[in-house]
Amino acid sequence: MRARGFSLVEMLVVLALLGFAAALASPRAVGFGAAGDLAGAAAQLRDGLRAARALALTEGRDVAVAIDPGGRALWVDGRRQALAGNGRVAASGATPIVFHAIGGSSGGRVLLRAAERRREILVEPVTGRIREAG
Repeated sequence: MRARGFSLVEMLVVLALLGFAAALASPRAVGFGAAGDLAGAAAQLRDGLRAARALALTEGRDVAVAIDPGGRALWVDGRRQALAGNGRVAASGATPIVFHAIGGSSGGRVLLRAAERRREILVEPVTGRIREAG
C-alpha cells in the first residue's frame, strides 16, 4: 500500500516553480521601470534631505546638500549618496541646499525626471520642511 502525500522531490519542484513565478511577477507588482525608479529616487532624496536637516539640528551647525545630476547622486555633508534609477536630477534655487542649526534652510527645489514622469521635491526656506509637490 502506498503512503499518501507528496514526496520531498515533488514539493521542492513545486516550490522552485513558485519562486520562479514570483521572481518574474514581482518587478511588475512593485512598479519597477521608470515609475518605480523615480519613486525610489524621490524617496532616497527626501530621506537624504531629512537626514541633513536632522544632522544640522542635532549638531548645531549648518549642513549642505549638493545635487550631482551627472553622477545621479547627492552629497550630504561631504558624503556621496547614489540615487536609484536611470532618470535625471535637476536642482533649482539655492544650490547647495543648506540646512541651518535653528531648523531653517536656504530653500530649494529638486526635480527628478525619468522618461515622461517627474517628481518635484521642495525644501521650504523658513522651516526647512521637505515635501513632495503635487
